[in-house]
Amino acid sequence: MNCILLALTGFGNQVLNGLLNTGLFEKLLVITRKEEGPFPYYECENIEDLCMKKGEQCITDIRLNHESVYPMFKKFDPDLILTATFDQIVPDSLVKLARLGGYNIHPALLPHYRGPTPTHWAIINGEKETGITYHRLSAKPDMGPILAREKLMIGDMTDGELRENLAKLAGNTVGDFCRGLLDGSLKDLPQKENEGSYYPKIVSEEGIIILQSHTFYVNNLNRGLAPYPGIGILER
Repeated sequence: MNCILLALTGFGNQVLNGLLNTGLFEKLLVITRKEEGPFPYYECENIEDLCMKKGEQCITDIRLNHESVYPMFKKFDPDLILTATFDQIVPDSLVKLARLGGYNIHPALLPHYRGPTPTHWAIINGEKETGITYHRLSAKPDMGPILAREKLMIGDMTDGELRENLAKLAGNTVGDFCRGLLDGSLKDLPQKENEGSYYPKIVSEEGIIILQSHTFYVNNLNRGLAPYPGIGILER
Protein backbone atom coordinates (compact mmCIF):
# COMPACT_ATOMS: atom_id res chain seq x y z
CA MET A 1 0.00 0.00 0.00
CA ASN A 2 0.94 3.64 -0.43
CA CYS A 3 0.35 6.35 2.17
CA ILE A 4 0.60 10.13 2.07
CA LEU A 5 1.23 11.61 5.53
CA LEU A 6 0.64 15.32 5.95
CA ALA A 7 2.17 16.23 9.29
CA LEU A 8 4.27 18.71 11.24
CA THR A 9 7.31 18.12 13.41
CA GLY A 10 6.45 16.56 16.77
CA PHE A 11 3.19 14.66 16.40
CA GLY A 12 4.14 13.76 12.86
CA ASN A 13 7.41 12.12 13.91
CA GLN A 14 5.69 9.53 16.07
CA VAL A 15 2.98 8.84 13.48
CA LEU A 16 5.60 8.36 10.77
CA ASN A 17 7.49 5.87 12.93
CA GLY A 18 4.23 4.10 13.75
CA LEU A 19 3.34 3.77 10.06
CA LEU A 20 6.80 2.42 9.23
CA ASN A 21 6.55 -0.13 12.03
CA THR A 22 3.35 -1.62 10.58
CA GLY A 23 5.13 -3.05 7.56
CA LEU A 24 1.95 -2.36 5.59
CA PHE A 25 3.23 0.33 3.26
CA GLU A 26 5.41 -0.02 0.19
CA LYS A 27 5.70 3.75 -0.26
CA LEU A 28 5.31 6.69 2.12
CA LEU A 29 5.27 10.35 1.12
CA VAL A 30 5.53 12.98 3.87
CA ILE A 31 4.33 16.52 3.26
CA THR A 32 5.28 19.04 5.92
CA ARG A 33 6.19 22.63 6.74
CA LYS A 34 9.79 23.82 6.90
CA GLU A 35 10.38 25.00 10.46
CA GLU A 36 12.14 28.30 11.16
CA GLY A 37 13.71 27.17 14.43
CA PRO A 38 13.78 24.36 17.00
CA PHE A 39 10.53 22.64 17.97
CA PRO A 40 9.20 24.76 20.88
CA TYR A 41 7.32 22.16 22.95
CA TYR A 42 9.84 19.42 23.74
CA GLU A 43 13.14 18.10 22.42
CA CYS A 44 12.40 16.69 18.98
CA GLU A 45 14.24 16.43 15.69
CA ASN A 46 12.75 18.06 12.60
CA ILE A 47 10.48 15.65 10.73
CA GLU A 48 12.31 16.57 7.53
CA ASP A 49 15.53 15.24 9.07
CA LEU A 50 13.73 12.14 10.33
CA CYS A 51 12.51 11.41 6.78
CA MET A 52 16.04 11.73 5.46
CA LYS A 53 17.30 9.34 8.15
CA LYS A 54 14.54 6.82 7.37
CA GLY A 55 14.95 7.16 3.60
CA GLU A 56 11.40 8.41 3.08
CA GLN A 57 10.37 11.02 0.53
CA CYS A 58 9.56 14.42 2.05
CA ILE A 59 8.16 17.55 0.43
CA THR A 60 7.98 20.89 2.24
CA ASP A 61 5.91 24.04 1.90
CA ILE A 62 3.46 23.19 -0.86
CA ARG A 63 -0.06 24.61 -1.07
CA LEU A 64 -2.54 21.78 -1.42
CA ASN A 65 -4.85 23.83 -3.63
CA HIS A 66 -2.10 24.51 -6.18
CA GLU A 67 -2.79 23.04 -9.62
CA SER A 68 0.39 20.94 -9.51
CA VAL A 69 -0.62 18.97 -6.40
CA TYR A 70 -3.50 16.89 -7.79
CA PRO A 71 -1.35 15.31 -10.55
CA MET A 72 1.41 14.64 -8.01
CA PHE A 73 -0.99 12.88 -5.61
CA LYS A 74 -2.58 10.92 -8.45
CA LYS A 75 0.81 9.73 -9.69
CA PHE A 76 1.73 8.60 -6.17
CA ASP A 77 -1.49 6.53 -6.16
CA PRO A 78 -2.26 6.65 -2.42
CA ASP A 79 -4.28 3.99 -0.67
CA LEU A 80 -4.44 6.14 2.46
CA ILE A 81 -4.13 9.86 3.24
CA LEU A 82 -3.42 10.69 6.87
CA THR A 83 -2.97 14.06 8.57
CA ALA A 84 -1.37 14.62 11.97
CA THR A 85 -1.28 18.23 13.20
CA PHE A 86 -1.17 19.69 9.71
CA ASP A 87 -1.81 23.37 8.94
CA GLN A 88 -3.91 23.11 5.77
CA ILE A 89 -7.32 21.67 4.87
CA VAL A 90 -6.98 18.76 2.44
CA PRO A 91 -9.23 19.37 -0.60
CA ASP A 92 -11.87 16.71 -1.18
CA SER A 93 -10.50 16.15 -4.69
CA LEU A 94 -7.27 14.86 -3.12
CA VAL A 95 -9.00 12.78 -0.46
CA LYS A 96 -11.00 10.97 -3.14
CA LEU A 97 -7.75 9.72 -4.70
CA ALA A 98 -7.11 7.43 -1.71
CA ARG A 99 -8.75 4.00 -1.89
CA LEU A 100 -9.20 3.79 1.90
CA GLY A 101 -9.99 7.49 2.29
CA GLY A 102 -8.46 10.37 4.21
CA TYR A 103 -8.26 10.67 8.01
CA ASN A 104 -6.97 13.02 10.69
CA ILE A 105 -5.51 12.26 14.11
CA HIS A 106 -6.81 15.01 16.39
CA PRO A 107 -5.08 15.53 19.80
CA ALA A 108 -8.31 15.63 21.82
CA LEU A 109 -11.40 13.52 22.40
CA LEU A 110 -13.84 14.74 19.77
CA PRO A 111 -16.45 16.14 19.64
CA HIS A 112 -14.90 18.12 22.52
CA TYR A 113 -12.00 20.50 21.95
CA ARG A 114 -12.24 20.95 18.23
CA GLY A 115 -9.72 23.50 16.98
CA PRO A 116 -5.99 23.90 16.26
CA THR A 117 -4.49 23.86 19.79
CA PRO A 118 -6.67 21.71 22.04
CA THR A 119 -3.93 20.57 24.43
CA HIS A 120 -3.46 24.07 25.87
CA TRP A 121 -7.17 24.45 26.54
CA ALA A 122 -7.70 21.01 28.06
CA ILE A 123 -5.07 21.78 30.72
CA ILE A 124 -6.20 25.36 31.30
CA ASN A 125 -9.81 24.21 31.77
CA GLY A 126 -8.71 21.65 34.36
CA GLU A 127 -9.67 18.50 32.43
CA LYS A 128 -8.62 15.21 34.03
CA GLU A 129 -8.24 13.32 30.77
CA THR A 130 -7.89 13.88 27.05
CA GLY A 131 -6.66 11.71 24.19
CA ILE A 132 -6.59 11.36 20.43
CA THR A 133 -9.35 10.87 17.90
CA TYR A 134 -9.13 9.21 14.48
CA HIS A 135 -11.76 10.76 12.23
CA ARG A 136 -12.50 11.22 8.55
CA LEU A 137 -11.28 14.36 6.85
CA SER A 138 -14.05 16.84 6.12
CA ALA A 139 -14.45 20.29 4.59
CA LYS A 140 -15.04 21.70 8.08
CA PRO A 141 -12.03 20.87 10.30
CA ASP A 142 -12.50 18.28 13.06
CA MET A 143 -16.11 17.54 12.04
CA GLY A 144 -15.69 14.27 10.13
CA PRO A 145 -17.15 11.00 11.45
CA ILE A 146 -15.19 9.43 14.31
CA LEU A 147 -13.68 5.96 13.89
CA ALA A 148 -11.59 5.51 17.04
CA ARG A 149 -10.58 7.30 20.25
CA GLU A 150 -7.75 6.63 22.68
CA LYS A 151 -7.71 8.20 26.17
CA LEU A 152 -4.85 9.60 28.26
CA MET A 153 -4.85 10.99 31.81
CA ILE A 154 -3.47 14.53 32.01
CA GLY A 155 -2.31 14.54 35.65
CA ASP A 156 0.04 17.47 36.29
CA MET A 157 1.55 17.57 32.79
CA THR A 158 2.54 20.80 31.09
CA ASP A 159 1.35 21.43 27.55
CA GLY A 160 4.70 20.30 26.16
CA GLU A 161 4.60 17.07 28.14
CA LEU A 162 1.01 16.41 27.13
CA ARG A 163 1.79 16.96 23.45
CA GLU A 164 4.72 14.54 23.67
CA ASN A 165 2.64 11.84 25.34
CA LEU A 166 -0.25 12.23 22.91
CA ALA A 167 2.20 11.97 20.03
CA LYS A 168 3.52 8.71 21.48
CA LEU A 169 -0.05 7.47 21.90
CA ALA A 170 -0.72 8.19 18.22
CA GLY A 171 2.47 6.43 17.18
CA ASN A 172 1.55 3.38 19.25
CA THR A 173 -2.03 3.12 17.94
CA VAL A 174 -1.83 4.17 14.29
CA GLY A 175 -0.94 0.62 13.27
CA ASP A 176 -4.11 -0.78 14.85
CA PHE A 177 -6.08 1.99 13.13
CA CYS A 178 -4.68 1.08 9.72
CA ARG A 179 -5.37 -2.61 10.25
CA GLY A 180 -8.91 -1.75 11.36
CA LEU A 181 -9.46 0.14 8.11
CA LEU A 182 -8.26 -2.85 6.13
CA ASP A 183 -10.40 -5.44 7.89
CA GLY A 184 -13.49 -3.22 8.07
CA SER A 185 -13.81 -3.41 11.85
CA LEU A 186 -13.94 0.39 12.33
CA LYS A 187 -17.35 2.03 12.06
CA ASP A 188 -18.19 5.69 11.45
CA LEU A 189 -19.73 7.67 14.29
CA PRO A 190 -21.11 10.92 12.82
CA GLN A 191 -20.56 14.13 14.77
CA LYS A 192 -23.30 16.67 15.45
CA GLU A 193 -22.29 20.30 15.07
CA ASN A 194 -24.29 21.37 18.12
CA GLU A 195 -22.45 18.91 20.36
CA GLY A 196 -18.98 19.23 21.82
CA SER A 197 -16.85 22.36 21.86
CA TYR A 198 -14.43 24.45 19.82
CA TYR A 199 -11.46 26.54 20.96
CA PRO A 200 -9.37 28.94 18.86
CA LYS A 201 -5.61 28.92 18.49
CA ILE A 202 -4.14 29.89 21.84
CA VAL A 203 -2.01 32.75 20.41
CA SER A 204 -4.80 34.17 18.24
CA GLU A 205 -6.56 37.40 19.18
CA GLU A 206 -9.67 35.41 20.06
CA GLY A 207 -7.64 33.00 22.17
CA ILE A 208 -5.97 35.78 24.15
CA ILE A 209 -9.33 37.46 24.76
CA ILE A 210 -10.64 34.22 26.29
CA LEU A 211 -7.56 33.91 28.50
CA GLN A 212 -7.82 37.49 29.71
CA SER A 213 -11.58 37.59 30.19
CA HIS A 214 -12.06 34.35 32.13
CA THR A 215 -10.93 33.26 35.57
CA PHE A 216 -8.69 30.17 35.44
CA TYR A 217 -6.65 28.50 38.17
CA VAL A 218 -3.13 29.92 38.07
CA ASN A 219 -1.54 26.46 38.17
CA ASN A 220 -3.58 25.37 35.16
CA LEU A 221 -2.61 28.50 33.26
CA ASN A 222 1.08 28.02 34.05
CA ARG A 223 1.01 24.38 32.93
CA GLY A 224 -1.20 25.01 29.91
CA LEU A 225 1.07 27.72 28.55
CA ALA A 226 4.39 25.97 29.27
CA PRO A 227 6.83 25.91 27.69
CA TYR A 228 5.21 27.77 24.77
CA PRO A 229 3.93 30.47 24.39
CA GLY A 230 4.54 31.15 28.09
CA ILE A 231 2.54 33.01 30.70
CA GLY A 232 3.78 36.32 29.26
CA ILE A 233 1.16 36.02 26.53
CA LEU A 234 -1.37 37.33 29.04
CA GLU A 235 0.42 40.70 29.09
CA ARG A 236 -0.47 41.43 25.46
